[in-house]
Amino acid sequence: MENRERIGKTVTEYNPSTWDIAWVSGLAFLLGIAIDIRGFGSLRTPSLWQLWAITAVIGFVASILLPQKRRGLIFALGATLAVYTVRIVSTPWTYWLQNLPLNPTFQYWVIAGPGGGVFGLFFPAVLSLFVGLWVFRLPISEQWGGIIAFRRQAWLYGIPAAIIIAGLTIGLGLLSGAVEFSPMFDWAKSAVNLFSNLWEEILFRGMLLQVVRKYLGPRTAMIWTGVFFGILHGINPLGIFIALISWIFAWVVLKTRSLWGGWIVHQVSDMLIDNLIS
Repeated sequence: MENRERIGKTVTEYNPSTWDIAWVSGLAFLLGIAIDIRGFGSLRTPSLWQLWAITAVIGFVASILLPQKRRGLIFALGATLAVYTVRIVSTPWTYWLQNLPLNPTFQYWVIAGPGGGVFGLFFPAVLSLFVGLWVFRLPISEQWGGIIAFRRQAWLYGIPAAIIIAGLTIGLGLLSGAVEFSPMFDWAKSAVNLFSNLWEEILFRGMLLQVVRKYLGPRTAMIWTGVFFGILHGINPLGIFIALISWIFAWVVLKTRSLWGGWIVHQVSDMLIDNLIS
């Protein structure tokens, strides 16, 4: 009887080494420094290229400190750089909006309002969804947390979380003397935030959160997105405070399995903060 062997191909799972992380991080760092000629003299309000370089440094240091997480870190690093990249390549979109011949009222709604107005972050947010779909192979529904439909659970977790964030922000601001209590409802600002906050959630709690969750786990994903969302606001007291509390946004998204949960936290907390203090 003839013995037959079944010959199959062995596929080795890619497991990046420290050199892989060093190569990607070093390239990103050098590119960020080379393009941003201002260097690191303005980190209190860093440019997108400086954010790119900062991300590279954090990714490389993390790969040294956490060697067992290197595979996940290279995906987290790639997803973070992708978010900043879509912002950078969307610069012509922003420039075009800023130069439209609009009166001040329309200009406020289109681009000059909080978060880039109604349309400022629209293009990069949509682009990030396609990056997640094509590069990281995440369906839109997964980038949205799993549930695209707007469900009651988003309100049940989102409202209390928003009240906690607003309470901490207002309380610390009043205690430090940085703000004063002056309730006044700005309906235009809150209305613009309905859109700009959604675009920000797609950028930082969409593809980025889900990629980091997939490769590094939910806790790391909450911390990671919080840190980089804070850095986006500058390496200053405000940015540090945002980094410390914005993990709550990610927790609500993961808990409700919907990006709408994070959007409610963002919208309601902004509404309370913007309209109660100045």
